[in-house]
Amino acid sequence: MPYCTFTEVHAKLPQFPADQWGTGGLPTDPNLTNLIAEIDADIDDECRALYGVPFDPVPPTIARLSLNLSALAVLRDVRKQQGQQLSDLEESDHKQLTDKLRRIGSGKLHLDPAEAPQADTTAGGYTRPLSHLDDDSTAGDAEFERTYEW
Repeated sequence: MPYCTFTEVHAKLPQFPADQWGTGGLPTDPNLTNLIAEIDADIDDECRALYGVPFDPVPPTIARLSLNLSALAVLRDVRKQQGQQLSDLEESDHKQLTDKLRRIGSGKLHLDPAEAPQADTTAGGYTRPLSHLDDDSTAGDAEFERTYEW
């Protein structure tokens, strides 16, 4: 189950009308589906030590990370094909998103335990309890509610 959808990525990038997808460097439906799957796999790899992955149901924080990272990946690909780069703001967003993902994966930032199953520790693994963490998992999400302009 993907953590975000093609439709959500479209909505995140309103400067690209639906009829432009598949042209001018914008991915086709199958290519975007593959891109989302790659990003979701990266999220799973980062979170595997502490959480049962793939996430099902998908915690809202994970869904937002997938959506925002997917939208930025599309923008990066389009701009690369046109000889451009992401803006400083977009690069900053990407860094903040990947830092947040790393903090979740390392246990420095927690997901709501009711929304994210813990990793299976029956094979001798160890999962630290998350109750000692005081960092709010939704802190800092508001800045990623923006859409990206071209």
